[in-house]
Amino acid sequence: MTLVPGNRIVVVGRVETGRADRDFGIAQYDKNGTLDPHFGEDGKVTTDIANFGDDTPRSVERTRGGRIVVGGFTRGSINSAGAAFAIARYH
Repeated sequence: MTLVPGNRIVVVGRVETGRADRDFGIAQYDKNGTLDPHFGEDGKVTTDIANFGDDTPRSVERTRGGRIVVGGFTRGSINSAGAAFAIARYH
């Protein structure tokens, strides 16, 4: 979880999108606790790092420029030997 300008809160977690696919899930809330409709689709964004893989976000930070950066790992089609580092940046 991190705070962004305007007293909004960004949280990350894993979203199950299919039988063998889990993705980064990001949600942004307004200061009153409702999903921010200006962020993604109705306040939520899902990012698939590895197609049919297990993507797990572990941290979220806001950059000086106001962008959101999510770090974690992925297991699946891009690295069958084990986990690989994954990072995504959002506007």
